[in-house]
Amino acid sequence: MNTFNARGLLHCSPDDGPPWQPSITHEVRRRPRSPPTSVHASRGRATGQAGIVPAPIFGRKLSRKKTRSTPLHGKWPSAPPPGCNSFGQDRTHMAVNKISIRPISHVKQLFVRKGRRPHKVPCGLFRGLTLLLDLQTQTQLYLGLWERETHKYIKEAARTCEWVVDVGAGKGELCLYFLKSSKAARIWAFEPQTAETDIFWRNLALNGEQDTARITISNKFVGTKMDSNHIQLDSLQVETNNLGFLKIDVDGKEVDVLKSGELLLSHNQVCVLVETHSRQLEEECVDLLTLWGYTVLIVKNAWWRFIIPEQRPCPHNRWLWARRA
Repeated sequence: MNTFNARGLLHCSPDDGPPWQPSITHEVRRRPRSPPTSVHASRGRATGQAGIVPAPIFGRKLSRKKTRSTPLHGKWPSAPPPGCNSFGQDRTHMAVNKISIRPISHVKQLFVRKGRRPHKVPCGLFRGLTLLLDLQTQTQLYLGLWERETHKYIKEAARTCEWVVDVGAGKGELCLYFLKSSKAARIWAFEPQTAETDIFWRNLALNGEQDTARITISNKFVGTKMDSNHIQLDSLQVETNNLGFLKIDVDGKEVDVLKSGELLLSHNQVCVLVETHSRQLEEECVDLLTLWGYTVLIVKNAWWRFIIPEQRPCPHNRWLWARRA
């Protein structure tokens, strides 16, 4: 027989069901103002109320605090990378590289047409070059703000280098700069993505450099692997007695690229600019270059990146500038 006790709990007597079915107590209050008081099973038996155990979750007020059950960039299979929080974001640089509130960007989307068109860069490192740009996504490149933290080091290299190797050349902006602003006799550009090299060739044509013999563009990967799709830095026919410049931007394979040029880098005068994409890779690159006799400077993100971020896909993104001591 089902009865309500003094606490407002519905009690099902063992006689109402099979002998093996335990008695069940449910709370029937619709809008409880406070959590129900727990009743220990032994206390129920002492008062003749066998099996009265209020369900602990009913009537309990849940926290309204919002939580995130998955990381910001997908679910980590195990633990997040070293130096990152539970969402996989670098604890010290995530606010610099990527912010969610971007009022300037929202205003830009209203007035700037989408699509890639030739534009003459008015200021910055690439001033005077005509590049194929989509101003909705490449405004910083157009205004001379993209990777501006590295510009003074690139200008320093352009004044003295006689050969250039650009690993991860992208659309060719940096190679065009060295063609126009340096005395480099040979420039090697490595970019495995065909879509990027197509725009590279168009940028060369827009600046009258499509027939130059000073530059060599390759779709091969640079690294220690030995096959037809890879090439090692040590295999390049560079003038080892002349000062050179090496730029690396390969999204995670920085150490492998450096190791492929151990002879080139450890026995010659080379200015090196490496873009690093994690704290661990940064430390490994610093250790390797230091071992080969280089003085390494970490180029940090500018303070104003909190206002004008580059919206990079990875949380840790800085540069290394290295020269032989």
